[in-house]
Amino acid sequence: MNLIVFASFIIFVLWLTVNLKKTEKTNQQIEEEFWERETKANSVRKKSLDHLPYITFDFDALPTADSFSESGAQVPESLEILQNLRDKKMLNLNGISNTDLKLKYGAPNITRLSEYEENFTIFSIHIVRLAQALYDIGRKSEAKTLLEKTIVTGTDISEHYLLLARLYLEEGKPGKINDLILLAEKLPTMMKDTILITPLRIWSARRLASFLVSCERSLSQGIPRSSKRRRICSICFGMTGTSLLI
Repeated sequence: MNLIVFASFIIFVLWLTVNLKKTEKTNQQIEEEFWERETKANSVRKKSLDHLPYITFDFDALPTADSFSESGAQVPESLEILQNLRDKKMLNLNGISNTDLKLKYGAPNITRLSEYEENFTIFSIHIVRLAQALYDIGRKSEAKTLLEKTIVTGTDISEHYLLLARLYLEEGKPGKINDLILLAEKLPTMMKDTILITPLRIWSARRLASFLVSCERSLSQGIPRSSKRRRICSICFGMTGTSLLI
């Protein structure tokens, strides 16, 4: 019995040793290939950036400070930050490594490209914050329009999708949430399932379930509802039947 255990242990050690060497060799090969590409990328000459797909946005369409002052709300800092981006170039470079950028556009351009990408990141973050500020003061239509205009940029900010999903649900258009999920699935972001698609699905399911419970309670108690709320209830029940099992 001891001989069998000893032999099994020896076989395991040999198997582990072989696999560790394979892994080490693979990692070494990956590292060598990386530095080979990096060296090649650093030798690529500067190329024109004139024809890149720069992000365009009509900054004149942003709400004014008066939109918030008239509602007695504080003017969000995001409004000024976004206005400061008016004359700056923006690029969505999600999913593209610095090495690939240097290979395609030349190593001397990497600083400019990084700056354009940073501008887009700032833009994406503060568009959502501004939309949230509009939502908070009851200007939901403006918030939805702002989010819809900018979601086509390929932003991977999860709050952008979640707030737009909330607006669609409140409008009685839960079917549009599927469109948001389809957009998110096309993003090149490696962590999209973790940071975007899964949270969006979970959030929308919970919100819709909660809304259906509210609708059913209203129906059972005979609570009068506005025509808009009645329409939303009918749409929700039309999607799921009368069952609340989501």
